[in-house]
Amino acid sequence: EKIFKEQLTWFYPCLKGIHAVSLHIAQTSKDLLNHQLFTRVIYSGINLNDWKFVPRKQKIKESIQFLSVGRAHYVKGYIYAIKALAMLKQKGVKFQYTIIGGQDEELSYLINYYQLNKQVKLLNKLSIGQVKKYYTKSDALLLPSLSEGVANVAIESMAVGLPVISANVGGMSELITHSETGFLFDSRSPVSLLAAIETYMNYPSHKIKLLLESARLKIVHNFTEKEMILAMIDFYKEVLGKGI
Repeated sequence: EKIFKEQLTWFYPCLKGIHAVSLHIAQTSKDLLNHQLFTRVIYSGINLNDWKFVPRKQKIKESIQFLSVGRAHYVKGYIYAIKALAMLKQKGVKFQYTIIGGQDEELSYLINYYQLNKQVKLLNKLSIGQVKKYYTKSDALLLPSLSEGVANVAIESMAVGLPVISANVGGMSELITHSETGFLFDSRSPVSLLAAIETYMNYPSHKIKLLLESARLKIVHNFTEKEMILAMIDFYKEVLGKGI
């Protein structure tokens, strides 16, 4: 953090404005450097035509299909998901967990240690078209990250109707309202993640339907590509002193 702060301190005087992808990041930059720079929060946006909402006909299959998408890096927190699912297995729940993002020695070790070789699969990076197919056939997205801005994978999942179970880190609470548009849990806590998974599993079908519809509306109202582009244009104009 000290090196990062030194780097920021060096080039901050050159800036006229800051674009942050979440309120959390905007506040963190102010807390870190105590600056008074013009700051605009502009969320990442997606083209809704590329992410069609697909209503779920049933909440849970005989074997629950969990999915995570993101590089195999410690900051993604996959070790906590594996530990939580090991506890879920002990309770007799059948599941499959697919992690799309590459191979990792530590994850492979944990999968073997908890005897989850038949339940957990590590896949290399896939094309966006292939990832979309996993969104469609999965039952829930797990986002056990240690740090996030507002995760694009969560935005995409909510847009297409895939329930999101996310660590409450960074700006994720700006995207997800617990039990209304998704489920939040304490980061680095397999027990908290397990509780969130079980909350999802025990949700009545009609509540899941309402949650997924609310999640889609959250994206429609706040996370579209069009709104992002317009906001960025306004931001550039203001920074350049040309007005809005």
